[in-house]
Amino acid sequence: MIKIIIFNTNAFLEVVNKCKSAVYLIRENGGRVNICHNPHLQEDLTYEDTPLRLTLEIPNVSDYMKIVCFTTGEI
Repeated sequence: MIKIIIFNTNAFLEVVNKCKSAVYLIRENGGRVNICHNPHLQEDLTYEDTPLRLTLEIPNVSDYMKIVCFTTGEI
């Protein structure tokens, strides 16, 4: 599990959509939903123009590294 802050939501979602496996968004109630290739949920994430604070579960190691490299390069 990783907690991140995203400033460029569109670029982040491009990286997520390149992932080979699921990328789960952990919701406040503890539920999780796959955001990879999920246009309805991605639209909800891009709705607000403020930085996103997300908690993610990324089972695939290579996908995890893609997202970590993106978030560290975004700072």
